[in-house]
Amino acid sequence: FMYFLARKFFGELGGVVSGMFYVYVPYHALDIYVRGDVAEFWAYAFIPLMALGFYKRSILTGSIGFAGIILSHNLTSLMVTPFLLIAILLNCYIVPKGKKLSILYHSSLILFLGLAVSAFYWIPALLEMRYTNVLSQIGGGADFRDHFVCLQQLWSSPWGFGGSAKGCIDGMSLMIGKLHIFSVFSSILILIYLKFKHKNFNDLPRRKAGIYYLSIFAILGFFISIFLMLEASRFIWQTIPLMAFFQYPWRFLLLASFFS
Repeated sequence: FMYFLARKFFGELGGVVSGMFYVYVPYHALDIYVRGDVAEFWAYAFIPLMALGFYKRSILTGSIGFAGIILSHNLTSLMVTPFLLIAILLNCYIVPKGKKLSILYHSSLILFLGLAVSAFYWIPALLEMRYTNVLSQIGGGADFRDHFVCLQQLWSSPWGFGGSAKGCIDGMSLMIGKLHIFSVFSSILILIYLKFKHKNFNDLPRRKAGIYYLSIFAILGFFISIFLMLEASRFIWQTIPLMAFFQYPWRFLLLASFFS
């Protein structure tokens, strides 16, 4: 799905490279070989499918992708949705006036159908939460305050088959991927060069301008994901009670991987 998504913007070679980067990101291997988190592993696959559906305004593709994330791993859907809503609003801001309503219509329909298709799961999960043991997952050994990531761990941390611990020494690797980080900073330099060259992206053909804005959004999403993994973001975690259900701030490695 990442191949199909990236191919829309960067051609065949871009699709192959992005697909390989997505498959071989360290967190992908961590999820399945260390954590055994099959649910999050599945959700990882549906993120680019959902993005592709929203970009193409394909109601079928987008709603299947969104429903797939919800049905695979509800926490991932909670992480993805705010970024998705921001992307929709930014898209409405960028496109000409005549297309704004079309984007809002298709995006709303995709969200509604995605929620409708997966309603058999998430409605009982919310209504019957008091009859389950979900609330016990908050705090204790899974208290988010004990699992913030140290910045250097995102660059280099040894592979292991242990767990997450308080401080900068964990039993498992929390790397983003050195090539992935290098690609992000290379993209920033290229965008700066293009900004000086073209001055205003809006003067470019719509497709090229769209690629530039997409790249800027992805870079911002990447750094926001990193920030939410660090101790500096504690005030956000404490302000939004729902985030306690994420348990581990390093779960945002999932989105950092996607944006890179």
